[in-house]
Amino acid sequence: MYQFQKLRCAAFASAVAMGFVLSATCVSAQTAAYPTKPIRLVVPYPPGGNTDVLARVVAQKLSEAIGQPVVIDNRPGANSLVGTRAALAAPADGYTLLMANSTTAVLPFIAATSTGYTLDDIRAIGPMGTVPTVLDVPPSLPVKTVAELIAYGKARPGTLNIGQIGGQTTLVAERFKYLTGLDMVYISYPGATQALTAVTTGDIHIFFDGAPTSIPLHKGGQIRIIAVGADKRLEALPDVPTFKEQGLPAMSINIWYSVAVSAKVPDAVYQKLASAMAKVLADPELKSRMRAAGGEPWGASLLEFEQFIKKDAEAYKEDALRSGYKLPS
Repeated sequence: MYQFQKLRCAAFASAVAMGFVLSATCVSAQTAAYPTKPIRLVVPYPPGGNTDVLARVVAQKLSEAIGQPVVIDNRPGANSLVGTRAALAAPADGYTLLMANSTTAVLPFIAATSTGYTLDDIRAIGPMGTVPTVLDVPPSLPVKTVAELIAYGKARPGTLNIGQIGGQTTLVAERFKYLTGLDMVYISYPGATQALTAVTTGDIHIFFDGAPTSIPLHKGGQIRIIAVGADKRLEALPDVPTFKEQGLPAMSINIWYSVAVSAKVPDAVYQKLASAMAKVLADPELKSRMRAAGGEPWGASLLEFEQFIKKDAEAYKEDALRSGYKLPS
């Protein structure tokens, strides 16, 4: 009887071991064949904003580089938290990507409730680069410089409306309030497109946006950009001075953008995606389009990018702690 039990246990152990081997073999085969079906790129914002515009350019190029369609899936809501959670909750198999930006990194420490993730749960596969923040005002507002805006606002405390879409844009606004002492009223919008529309109609007087979506409206006379957060003037806006030129160097703020995946994605799949994205980001046309829109393509390594976004997040964390800002629950 004892001998029989030993034989049965040995057979069971052998079957379990064989199961692990077969499972590992299947996973290895799936990884080697990746990708075998369309890939979803989750954009946690409505169509039309900077993040969405950049995602669509990348999706087309990545599809060509990796040999499978890359489909945009807009999942706006809760200051990008809806889409970010959806992307990270999907199976970590490389078939769901996230279009991440500066807000992705700051949400964990400004959300009123748990976001369910931290920056360590996300891994960048394709740092597209950075886009400078610009300060938009309606043409009807009688100001053309930051100094004039400050003077106008201080003469009329509590009358300036400032648009916010949550996350990084609000922390930029909080830094501006802290540095200038302006008393402004927040008005919330689901995305940059809606906030920009409100600037054109004069419903809000100030909005901090990424350069690409604001520049066409500025050139069309629908809004007025009075300052840029770049280190030097933009080629697309040679007549608009930087914040640094106007005495506010701490407002030299850039928004970063990157395609990312869950940190749980198998390394072999991650490497395939990173390799494909490297080809995409080396495309001269993509670099040219980004510079023409006011952005700067990322030129350093993935490791340096990860270090950069962690440092960037720490700066925003200081803004959040100083202001006490939390997203509405």
